[in-house]
Amino acid sequence: MALHNHMLGDDPRMIFLHYYGNGQATDLAKGFRAALNVLGNEKPDMPMRH
Repeated sequence: MALHNHMLGDDPRMIFLHYYGNGQATDLAKGFRAALNVLGNEKPDMPMRH
């Protein structure tokens, strides 16, 4: 997996996720959805973690 931006000075900021996995597509999609749900629970006033 890679998470990064391709552009400098973009507004709004665009982040790209490159993901590769082995297994059933439905299982991979469930895992990806679970990760997005965790990310969506972060408080907006939290600083970005690198």
